[in-house]
Amino acid sequence: AVSIIVGLTTSFFKVLLPLSMEEPGSILYIIHIAFAMFLLCNVSFNYALCVCTTNDDKSHKYNIVVRELAAATGYDYPESGADLKRSKHEYEEKLMDRRQKKLAPQSNVFTSNHAVDSRTFLPSTLTAASMLTAAEEGSANFPDNSHNSFDVAGRNKNSGECPSHSPISSRLSQIVDESRSTTAALNNTPSSAVSKPSPGQTAHAWTLLGSEEWGFCSRTNKPKPPRSHFDSVTGTLVMNMDHYCPWMFNTVGYFNYRYFCNFLFYVFVATAYGTIMSFKPFYGIDGEDYRNQIKMSRAQHVSAKHLIPYVAIPSERLTVCMSFMLCVSIGCAVATLLGFHIYLILTGHTTIEFHASLYKRRIAKRRGMKYMHPYDLGLQRNWEQVYGTQNPVLALLPSTREPEFLPVAIPGDKGYRWSSNKHRLKPEDTAIFTV
Repeated sequence: AVSIIVGLTTSFFKVLLPLSMEEPGSILYIIHIAFAMFLLCNVSFNYALCVCTTNDDKSHKYNIVVRELAAATGYDYPESGADLKRSKHEYEEKLMDRRQKKLAPQSNVFTSNHAVDSRTFLPSTLTAASMLTAAEEGSANFPDNSHNSFDVAGRNKNSGECPSHSPISSRLSQIVDESRSTTAALNNTPSSAVSKPSPGQTAHAWTLLGSEEWGFCSRTNKPKPPRSHFDSVTGTLVMNMDHYCPWMFNTVGYFNYRYFCNFLFYVFVATAYGTIMSFKPFYGIDGEDYRNQIKMSRAQHVSAKHLIPYVAIPSERLTVCMSFMLCVSIGCAVATLLGFHIYLILTGHTTIEFHASLYKRRIAKRRGMKYMHPYDLGLQRNWEQVYGTQNPVLALLPSTREPEFLPVAIPGDKGYRWSSNKHRLKPEDTAIFTV
């Protein structure tokens, strides 16, 4: 990305701008210089901030926002090891109950129809079992049971024993045994012959939680705020995670999403400007004006000279062609990506939530219902969730301010960040932000 920015900037000032044959100091020349520098500064600023702004769950600003969000959503954020263990246990119990309730309708249909193939029921059951096993194994992060590791039947892998004091292991073993025996009886097949579910049939735990419900990340051993996801590339828990961008060498999330969108906007404007500046020289790269300029230069006993505006000399033809093709190709790609992210902003989505919403809309349509995205608060508030409440034009200018709103879209004053919006809240409302 840096190489492309430097290369196109150099070609503009060294080749494209001289081709206009504007006199240095003229109004049009100054406008070209000023506009190009404005675009360059904004592209460079937003790229640097998007790369350098961290979404690390160990940072000070993360801890501030996550506690403000906990206060706004009524979540008792754990501050000690005992509280952390309790939160994890409550999350595992809640997740297990949600999965059992989700599987209950499938179980009723299965037991009432003996002709149903085992694959229509067993994968979901094993999916629940596998997720519970992962939750059980995740408890190894705590000091008091770090030596334990359990298999799908709840047995200790080291000793082969099934601990009686583990309620999760007991319930897990019961679910697995019942599902396998029932499936084997109906299909006259041994339990050992039942196939495991495919990875694509595994449901994500966060899809079973409400819009303001907290989860627990076993990889970071921390409470997982709503809309947060673990990024395997950076190894961090990212609030409002959108995606990992290899061009930025960073994850795009809550703290740097505005910089990412601004970067796309200014790159699109810059490539459109570059396309306009290089179109005429590219179109006439081997035209009549080019040949006439060569003849006029030879008549003046020089090898090549700029005599006709926007007509390149032989040594500039490659630069003009490369600049035009790069501007067109990058501009089209960035315009598509920018349009997609404008849609995400105005509808209150992240890229991850967008794909989840597509699935939920299909399910709702089959049931004759309409799916409503829980974080969609209307066009204006959705825009403000990313860019703040100031003038939209000024919001696009360079700024290091942090987001004004919490990561979760909450209607009313509760959605504001207390640390950066003290003047917006009434005195009686400040209690909800006390940590």
